[in-house]
Amino acid sequence: MNDLAELVSQRTDYPWVFLATAAGQKDAVVHTMAALMLDSIEDPSMPYLPSSLREFVEALAAWDVRLLAELAKGWTPPSQLHPTLGWFTLNVWYAALRHIKDFNVVTLEECKACPMRELDQQAELLWRSSPAEILDWTEIDDKLKFKISAARGEYRLNERLLQESDILNMSRSQLSVLLRNSDRLSENAKNKLVEISSEAVKQYCGSDLWTKKYDYRQKISPTEISMGRVCSLIELCDEIGVNIRSEMTDAFRIRFASVDDPTEIAPLIYTLLGRWYLH
Repeated sequence: MNDLAELVSQRTDYPWVFLATAAGQKDAVVHTMAALMLDSIEDPSMPYLPSSLREFVEALAAWDVRLLAELAKGWTPPSQLHPTLGWFTLNVWYAALRHIKDFNVVTLEECKACPMRELDQQAELLWRSSPAEILDWTEIDDKLKFKISAARGEYRLNERLLQESDILNMSRSQLSVLLRNSDRLSENAKNKLVEISSEAVKQYCGSDLWTKKYDYRQKISPTEISMGRVCSLIELCDEIGVNIRSEMTDAFRIRFASVDDPTEIAPLIYTLLGRWYLH
């Protein structure tokens, strides 16, 4: 991965700073950490939109999640966020929570006390307390009939979405549910997931990665093989101990010169260089 990190570290101006931070470029990391200090986040003259703050979080987490956890200790606690004035701080908490959960920076109770419902939803996904029952691929539909409550509805895994040919149709929310429950999959189910994911990555690498052109004669449609879904599948395989990054990394190196907007490929860089988990 050293040559990939060197490739994306060549520029540190905004918004290329996101990629350079994920690669650990010193000046970029300093810039990102300064942007995520509490004084910067809550400064009325903050030059960044909430979406940019989330990118800073993801980039720093890809490089060194410990730095992110240390910064989070200085943020306004979720329970003390103002319902309207705390929007910027909420965004950094929301993006960071999945990365820093195991560092004991914040608790489920503190997240549930947040006056903004969005953080509570994220915490419910991360602090799942149901037993880690082992499931085979053919049993998933029968056993995973749980629902995860959210302000905007409920996510459910069902038979159609869990067919081998249809798993790529999952929404990002549904893929997130599967990620949170990956410890419940049997070896057979994990092997099947890796097989499907590896094929998806190969097909995506064979498409025009940056202009998103795709051969409609292929079985899988352009909407199914999107960058977001590929990142999701790579992370799912990561979670069950299988690395399928290499082909995607090679394809990225070849096509990097054609990138005009680094924010369009930032999720892929976070995934290839670090551990980037979905909402």
